[in-house]
Amino acid sequence: MKTPARVLAVLLCAAALLVISWGVPYYLMNTGIRVVQPPQSAVSASSAPAATPDPQQKAEDTLTALRTAGAPEELTAGFLQFCEEQSPGICEALTGAAEAGRYSQDLFWQVSGKSYLYYQALYTQPMAENVHDTGVTDGPAVLAFTGDVNFADDWYNMLHYAKTAGIEDCFGESLLAEMRAADVLLCNNEFAFSDRGSPMPGKQFTFRAKTANVSMWQELGVDIVDLANNHCFDYGEDAFLDTLSTLQSANIPYVGAGKNLEEAMQPQFFLADGMKIGYIACTRAEKYILTPEAGEDSPGVLRCYDPELAVQAIQAASEQCDYLVVYVHWGTEGSTVLEQAQTDLATRFTDAGADLIVGAHPHILQGAGWRQDTPVLYSLGNFWFNMETLDSALLKVTVTEPGAAGATVQLLPCIQTGGRVSLLEEDTDKQRVLDSLNAVMESGYFDENGILCKQTA
Repeated sequence: MKTPARVLAVLLCAAALLVISWGVPYYLMNTGIRVVQPPQSAVSASSAPAATPDPQQKAEDTLTALRTAGAPEELTAGFLQFCEEQSPGICEALTGAAEAGRYSQDLFWQVSGKSYLYYQALYTQPMAENVHDTGVTDGPAVLAFTGDVNFADDWYNMLHYAKTAGIEDCFGESLLAEMRAADVLLCNNEFAFSDRGSPMPGKQFTFRAKTANVSMWQELGVDIVDLANNHCFDYGEDAFLDTLSTLQSANIPYVGAGKNLEEAMQPQFFLADGMKIGYIACTRAEKYILTPEAGEDSPGVLRCYDPELAVQAIQAASEQCDYLVVYVHWGTEGSTVLEQAQTDLATRFTDAGADLIVGAHPHILQGAGWRQDTPVLYSLGNFWFNMETLDSALLKVTVTEPGAAGATVQLLPCIQTGGRVSLLEEDTDKQRVLDSLNAVMESGYFDENGILCKQTA
């Protein structure tokens, strides 16, 4: 085709298209014929999703399924609705799990990674005074522990502290970072906080700290302290009660002592990574017993020379939490040889429900052992107690699920010297401490990373 003819053909085609695109709609509009376009999101009635049940109905349906599977009467739809708000989808998952088998509280952890006791603690309003929410929801939960700490005004390490710029001059930077990073850090408060009282007659060493020094616990990142020891009552009842009120005013929970036996036996709980973690403390550290035992209406400590009360406290606490720590003041000062009472109590406390047993009082590191899946750290020694040069440690426990088997126990070797405590940084120094402990173990061993392991066959 010649060029003029080709141009003419193109023009005719364009004109035809213009007529169709403009003329046809005009014709249809003016002849009463309507063209209806279906909506883009239109679906057939048969494929439309069913209405989502309201949260209350969803909880009621789940409760019915759980009750059929054997759930107790105290489980309520209101509680399940709260769980759904905290963890969307848990009701459906619980219903499926219940239909597949018998009910147990473990179902909550299995389907959501948060335990029944964790949800229950949050659901209870106001929250119980001995329950503390760390705000940690993504795990694992990290627990840290130290041995003996002394803030006594006239004691050597505090006289040194007074000459420094503060905490950072008395604790290594990397050690402080570990302490402050822990979700829950427990230290042994081996002195009284008070400006009153007189030294207890018959005691060679008595320790008392200004109440203002409670801020040092906060600077170190401490979340809870142990008072079940042989120095909390050094300056008498008034100073002891001052200690309790000082800690309470600073919002620092304590275990192992109280204004009466009920308080001394009371556990403290922390919510972390979907678990409720409990703490109990007791003492049997004195050769000549001077620190009073708490009574029904009298202040003092929870003793375990006769372990029955301590066992009762452990049993009760273990039923209320997913992981239970028992912190014990025991053993022979300056010796790595374990007392029969230590090993016997470790067995009793494990049988009662302890998932971790941590000891203090000997002022030096002692070995460790196992009771089934429960690790026993017999003594963490001095942490920051005097000016001596001593091996020390920060205990770091990583909990990934409820129960003793769900934890990894790691010892971070430290050195206390010249009024300062620091992590050991050199591998040879760390290995020296671990080797010395492995030589005095009851059972198991520490590997090169400080992880407490069971003995291999």
